[in-house]
Amino acid sequence: MIHVARNSAAARAAARLGGKVAHIDGAIGEHAHAGDIVLLVADGFSSALSDDARARELLLVFDATPTAAFVPVDVLIANAATTVALTGIEPINEAYAVLAVRALYRMGARYVVMTLGAEGTAVAVGQQITYIERPFVQTETAERTFAAAVAVGLDAGLDLLTACEQAAEIASKETEQ
Repeated sequence: MIHVARNSAAARAAARLGGKVAHIDGAIGEHAHAGDIVLLVADGFSSALSDDARARELLLVFDATPTAAFVPVDVLIANAATTVALTGIEPINEAYAVLAVRALYRMGARYVVMTLGAEGTAVAVGQQITYIERPFVQTETAERTFAAAVAVGLDAGLDLLTACEQAAEIASKETEQ
């Protein structure tokens, strides 16, 4: 089950992609179970939701924006502008991407997914960074679709890299339309 803010672009995208969606109206519902996914975007984020998700052993996926406050999360999804805003490091090449990932780990992200527009997507699990060479135009709709597709993939039991590969494909098609 994917728990996401009602009437959000991420909720619509998750439902459109076939995800089982439960709506968050200020709080995570009592029907949430350990292992469920909470997909938060900056406009629906609060530290109280984050704390509740962690206490209930829910997987917290945060689609951050440059103005978002940051608290520890399981999966941080950030575009290049958000990465710069959070770390001060622009991921312009692999070396800088590694530095940015390390900074985000220190801030409390367990896994990091950086959407880099024409450069594709970098997925960091531990010390391993894998690049997905499937670029997509970074519109708000495409970014919310990408985040929702990652959540749907994780909810279906995919590993993070495979979920991100599928998400990049979906977001790419979204921007081609």
